[in-house]
Amino acid sequence: MSGAKETTKKERKKIQFTEDVSLSPHGIQCKPISPNEASIDLGLLSSLHTYEVTFDMVHELGNEIQIPPLQSPLIEVTNMQQLSNGTNGHTITLEIKCPECSSLKETICFENVSEQTYELTLTSRIMPHHMGTPALKDGVRLLQGSPGSTSDATDWKGF
Repeated sequence: MSGAKETTKKERKKIQFTEDVSLSPHGIQCKPISPNEASIDLGLLSSLHTYEVTFDMVHELGNEIQIPPLQSPLIEVTNMQQLSNGTNGHTITLEIKCPECSSLKETICFENVSEQTYELTLTSRIMPHHMGTPALKDGVRLLQGSPGSTSDATDWKGF
């Protein structure tokens, strides 16, 4: 038996992370693709639910950007505030209405007074609302559940 224990100890390997690996992947991160484009992975969301998403978007459009008009029936920009740490960019708050399909990919376009644009692509996997509750990333908050899943009515009569 002692021989078996020795081989398992030898087979164990240590996990090493490089220094550039983020150890906190649980928040919403706006990842730049190019100077005028970025993407955000919202993680797993539930169908027919409405979420509020807040994140920082660093860009070179300046301070004078406008909340874009409705560009998607699923995503609405509800608030924009200039970053307070001196970085060029804004803190963005979105309201996202999840469809019944299995994935979400929408692009919204921000524009400044000089008509320079910045495209933001949002992606998410959408699970059926009857399959449970997904763990939400930091920066994502449930605003409203699906109409069929939030009923107070029950058949249970109690004790």
